[in-house]
Amino acid sequence: MKTALVYHPDYLRHDTGSHPENAHRLRYLVAHLQQTGVWEAVRHLAPRRATPAEVQLVHTADYVEFVRKLS
Repeated sequence: MKTALVYHPDYLRHDTGSHPENAHRLRYLVAHLQQTGVWEAVRHLAPRRATPAEVQLVHTADYVEFVRKLS
């Protein structure tokens, strides 16, 4: 089985400034994967929205509802 990577250029729009989860980190990671040949070796998958049931595999239903109302 081949390793898969879910990626879309829109991910670079999720920039949180100095927080470790930012666009700079993702740009660096993609460049590193390309330079080392890993980028071409992995299977690329298009992103999709997670279902509520999938999100609730890692978050409580109350938290999922809270975020839904907040957004």
